[in-house]
Amino acid sequence: MIENLETKVIETTDEELNKPQLNKIIVQLLRKGRVALKENKLDMYEKCKDEFSQYAKLYEKLFGEPYIVRKKDYINF
Repeated sequence: MIENLETKVIETTDEELNKPQLNKIIVQLLRKGRVALKENKLDMYEKCKDEFSQYAKLYEKLFGEPYIVRKKDYINF
């Protein structure tokens, strides 16, 4: 999944690449983590956490600023 995103970024022009799209992916990963935690599937939660970390690094590389996780992103953790 992450490899596909990186490939897409390489093939995408500046006009096509937009911040909200990447934010949406990051939020989806946070939600996956919440669901995994609620269902007590800790292995799944760890996987989501690792994926999120990679997306956050990619975000910083693309936009030159760190991805700030707001408190509300973790409200259900």
